Amino acid sequence: MTRLDLDQIISSQRLPSLPTIALRVLELTTSEDIELKEIARVIELDQGLVFKILRTVNSSYYGLARPCGTIRQALVYLGLNTVKTLVLGFSLVETMRPQPGEDNQTKFDFVDYWRRDIYGAVAARELAQVTKICDPEIAFLAALMQDIGMVTLARIFGSEYQICMQRTQGDHDKLEAMEKAQFGYGHTHVGAAIAQHWNLPEQLGITMRWHHDVSHSPHQWRSFLRVIQLANLAAKGLLSGDPRASAAEFQSEARSRLGLDTESAKQVLRRVTEGVGEGASLFRIPSDEATSVDGIMAEAEERLIEHQLTMQRETTALREANESLSQQASTDGLTGVANRAGFEQALRDGVTAANNQRVSLSLIFIDIDRFKQINDTHGHQVGDVVLTEVATRLIDRLPQGAHISRYGGDEFVVLLFQSSTAEAQSVAEELCNSITALPFGCDLGNTQALSLIVTASMGVGTIDAAEKQVERGTLVRSADLGVYAAKAAGGGCVRVGLESTNEQSSNEQSFVFGHKAG
Repeated sequence: MTRLDLDQIISSQRLPSLPTIALRVLELTTSEDIELKEIARVIELDQGLVFKILRTVNSSYYGLARPCGTIRQALVYLGLNTVKTLVLGFSLVETMRPQPGEDNQTKFDFVDYWRRDIYGAVAARELAQVTKICDPEIAFLAALMQDIGMVTLARIFGSEYQICMQRTQGDHDKLEAMEKAQFGYGHTHVGAAIAQHWNLPEQLGITMRWHHDVSHSPHQWRSFLRVIQLANLAAKGLLSGDPRASAAEFQSEARSRLGLDTESAKQVLRRVTEGVGEGASLFRIPSDEATSVDGIMAEAEERLIEHQLTMQRETTALREANESLSQQASTDGLTGVANRAGFEQALRDGVTAANNQRVSLSLIFIDIDRFKQINDTHGHQVGDVVLTEVATRLIDRLPQGAHISRYGGDEFVVLLFQSSTAEAQSVAEELCNSITALPFGCDLGNTQALSLIVTASMGVGTIDAAEKQVERGTLVRSADLGVYAAKAAGGGCVRVGLESTNEQSSNEQSFVFGHKAG
């Protein structure tokens, strides 16, 4: 692998020199005491260049109201900057054209190179005119010459550079990294070095160096470089095998980077396809047949709608999946009612709502009597049948708006919003009766069917927020005390916790929530 530093490349015999007239025009335009007639005199030394400039000036590309017959008139009609840009443009393009036999030697695709850059140059000119960020002619020339380092590397390294380009598989955005890996630097560094060596206008050197890495460029040049960057995106889209797929991306980027609305972005693309043929002709650069922007945008909008519908379906599916996972996370797998986590959330919400609205909140703890004995005698399969049937009977008798959860093991809990102590006690009595009303049938297949009498002890706790703040711990403790009282009474009954009647028990602290006897 050949390795050369940038100084060796700049001094290489394979790098042509900038024409004398172009160098002299650059020198004159940097002078403070510049005279248009002197610049005109220098340009007129090259009649071929004069012909190209006048042909360009008088083309529909500039749309002059009256013909321009001399370089001095061109300087007056279009201004020094435009004429200087034309001189540099024609000079640089000629400098970077393939020399006799060079295309075969380097295997460099000059047609693809110039086609991409002329599209980018016309797009940059149109974007500059619309946004007023920079001079349209400078934007045109900067975009046209941004990849001058590629031609230089192709001339210096020949087939080695061709191999490097082949590794990108046609993706120009990957080229810089491939070049650095193979040669130690990319075409952006080479281009910037050439711009400095030839004393080109600063905008050209900045574009050559940073057009692939705008985010790290000098801050004062980023708006200008965004114009070039977006122009390159337009060129890439219009020259791609499927330009319609890139149109929506161009619209989006034009809005986010340069603040262009949809119609302005469409208009830029339309003008590019209309102007690229003439721009390429003026510089004798081959170009593809212009693509219909209206057709591109129409199909792009269809694809955008399809994309939105797809995203909507995917979003709906994702939301449903999340809701399903959320429900699974808060649902008891055996009984289908809320689990402990679901109860904790419902209790937090209920306490907050009761305090905000100053209404009552009631809690009913339900503990299946002698459930451990059922498991030990008949097995856990029978125990699961009992738990499922208890949950079903409770659900059937719950009032509207009640929240039921399996607290754990053989314990269930019901939350009643805006329910007084008496109303909660009445609901608990009905729930208790629903469990004892009919025996529990347990069909275990080949074994003899069982018929079990099941009862439950229930404790009621209520706090009225109109009288005092509802506190989660106080409410839970009250219902828990009620369950203990029901157990002490023999089970199969309902008791109201002491907290609900505002009574205090001297041994209240001896009860440990969640550890009731079976």
